[in-house]
Amino acid sequence: MIEDQGVDKYMDNIHYHSQNRHKTNENKPILGNNKFVIFLILIVVIILVFFYFKYNQRYIVQASYGEIEDSFITEALIIRDEKLALAPISGKVVTHCKENERISYGQKIITIKGSNKKINLYNQQSGIISYATDGLENILKPEAVENINCENYGSFNREYNQLVKGNRVDKGSPAFRIINNYKIYLVIKTDVSEAQRYHNNELIFIEPAEIDKDRIEGHIVSKKIDDKQALLVVKLNRFIEEWLNTRRVKIKFIKNIYRGIIIPQKAVFSQPEGEGVLVYIDRGNYKFKKVKIKHKYEDKVIVTGLEIGDNVILNPAKYNYGRGEMENGD
Repeated sequence: MIEDQGVDKYMDNIHYHSQNRHKTNENKPILGNNKFVIFLILIVVIILVFFYFKYNQRYIVQASYGEIEDSFITEALIIRDEKLALAPISGKVVTHCKENERISYGQKIITIKGSNKKINLYNQQSGIISYATDGLENILKPEAVENINCENYGSFNREYNQLVKGNRVDKGSPAFRIINNYKIYLVIKTDVSEAQRYHNNELIFIEPAEIDKDRIEGHIVSKKIDDKQALLVVKLNRFIEEWLNTRRVKIKFIKNIYRGIIIPQKAVFSQPEGEGVLVYIDRGNYKFKKVKIKHKYEDKVIVTGLEIGDNVILNPAKYNYGRGEMENGD
């Protein structure tokens, strides 16, 4: 009995080890160290798919209605029609109108309380009131605009001063100024080639770059050109109250605004029957449509011959310009 038990115990051990070996084989990864090979294959597939789509996509854009501007960003020097009122005596100031308020003729503006007397100052013309001065009021004025040239354009420096209620004013110093809001000029710096595109009385548009304002119409008054740079003098049709107390501003200067159906210029090509584009239909089908370029600026054109929503192919060369199958296959 003792021997039989030993044999059985031995056989049980054999069976147990055999099962362990079997389980070990079942849990062992099938590919083992071949994971790196699978990873490389996956990378290659991704690269191939990427290049397939890169070189076979159509690059389609929808024709849309909009506008393009013939414009540039520049600096402008502000010229205002304004008159200074000087203090007849020294003393403390009491203001009766708000800064930037529109006032009428004969309206009381300030009271100056001197040591022995009090004087009221009244408005002598209608306009906009400001208690701020910069020392350039008698230099940068409409009748002197022709004295501004490319050489002295950058030399006009401000000496800004703001007079408020309770301040003391000295005799003979500026007390306030009245601005004619119907007359404002800009002197605009540009290059020679740009200035040569304009003529006197030409209609242009100004768009302030740093404040939220609609486009403002203006007219070219004159232009000044030297060897390397040029100035354009412009009269605006509307006063900008935010520019009441400043001299130099950043603007967008717009020569022309064109409106119509816009597409990228690179989509247009020439065929024997004329200029046109390829319009994608569906399922790889496309057709040639003749267009006429009405205006172009930089990389955009306004055309006739298309409808809003037409799907225009931007890379017509890949379709052999509509003369047959796509050069590299669809």
